[in-house]
Amino acid sequence: MIELRDAVSADQPALIALWRLMDSLHAQLLPRFFRHPTAAAVPARAREQIDRILRATDEVVRVAVEGGVLLGLCHTQVYDTPPQPSLTPCRRAHIDSLVVAESARRRGIGRKLVDDAASWGRSKGASEMVLTVWTGNHGAERFYHALGFDRVSSVLGRAL
Repeated sequence: MIELRDAVSADQPALIALWRLMDSLHAQLLPRFFRHPTAAAVPARAREQIDRILRATDEVVRVAVEGGVLLGLCHTQVYDTPPQPSLTPCRRAHIDSLVVAESARRRGIGRKLVDDAASWGRSKGASEMVLTVWTGNHGAERFYHALGFDRVSSVLGRAL
């Protein structure tokens, strides 16, 4: 049975491994933006960064655990739109990272983590949820569209 809970400091090795998995995919999709994480490289996330996230009140890392094994994570933040006359005031929950171990995919874990992030966001006053999917990650696009997410923006780039 899958248990969802807040990540704790003792989860750091498993969190780093999952973030490294995500970073590897991003490096394959967009090598000009992302460096490929290697065993000799700096961990996907520095321990100090993880400790800061775990202590924060406006962000959370929730994990999916089964039999003591961490199978997935969802890092979510809340923020208010900046005060600008052209923007509708809103508090948003932003999924920064969602990663499920390859061996645990297609079991509903990602969906559970997204639903859990939505509940957490609502508890923090958010009325909308957003996230970023990098170009080429078609599986993630299909997954999020199936969960009711629609495109709200596109970021374009070019080399100079």
